[in-house]
Amino acid sequence: MNPPNLPASPAQPQNSGLAVTSLVCGILAPFTFLLTALPAIITGHIARSKVKSSAGAIGGGGMALAGLILGYASFALIPIIAAIAGLTAPLILRQRAKADQAHCISNVRQISGGLNEFQLTQGTDTAPYPSDIRQLDSFGITTNIEELLSVRSSYAGDWLYFSAADSENPSALLLVSPAIGPKRTPSESEHIVLTVDGATTVHRWKQIEKQIQESPTPPDRVPAPITGK
Repeated sequence: MNPPNLPASPAQPQNSGLAVTSLVCGILAPFTFLLTALPAIITGHIARSKVKSSAGAIGGGGMALAGLILGYASFALIPIIAAIAGLTAPLILRQRAKADQAHCISNVRQISGGLNEFQLTQGTDTAPYPSDIRQLDSFGITTNIEELLSVRSSYAGDWLYFSAADSENPSALLLVSPAIGPKRTPSESEHIVLTVDGATTVHRWKQIEKQIQESPTPPDRVPAPITGK
């Protein structure tokens, strides 16, 4: 006796390639944003349209929908991330400026030690400091004065070196750095200042101008070597 003929099981619809593309792009969209969010949305809409018009011959509608949701959600994240970046960028710049100042202060303190050594070993009453600060290298007092005077390319300007500073006046200026820190108006720019007593501090330009005017001779301008951005 022959078994009854069983109805053939219906063939599974083949998933739309565009639906798969939409899902993959949607998954990547939170990390790549417009690069894959827009393709996820476009391919998702096309795939859903084809799935609906295929009368069940093409599958993947769920994948296309998931790709659409992820794509649109990534667009919604853009203003949030932009707002976070807008808040954190100034903080990062301030931290970088503080790090640059700290590095510069450390270098100035080394220069201060070199100038003090020169004054004790080779200075005279009329010339307590070298006529050119870069002579500290040639006298074997510092290892690389150019490196100690280096600044980032974002800080324009030269060092001011007061070779004729009054060694008997503790507050007399010895060295003033270019503007180091956030860009402000010239009078508000911050500079590292070294005085005869070895104090290394940060002052704004308007505080330094008066001391420069009181100096016995104009300062020498020493180009600041650039280390990069």
